[in-house]
Amino acid sequence: MQSFLLYTPADIDECKTSNNTCINEDHCRNKDGFYECFCPDGQSGNGTLEGGCHRRDIVTKVAIGKSISISHIYLKLVICVVFIYIFVPIFN
Repeated sequence: MQSFLLYTPADIDECKTSNNTCINEDHCRNKDGFYECFCPDGQSGNGTLEGGCHRRDIVTKVAIGKSISISHIYLKLVICVVFIYIFVPIFN
């Protein structure tokens, strides 16, 4: 009967080598058997050389919020017009 020893290689820190696609070592998180790129707090993106990181666009969020508010106002206006169109003739 033969006995086999399982060999588990030591984890290689890809963040410390050139074998990763992160912007730099500061944007790399070593995991057991792999690595992941990330962006610092306050930035978005994927942290890679290709995708990069960029400041979150606050203006876009505000503009989207305003358009939603305008949509709600428009919806209320449409409901009022429909209500007047349907129920005013009943009372005349």
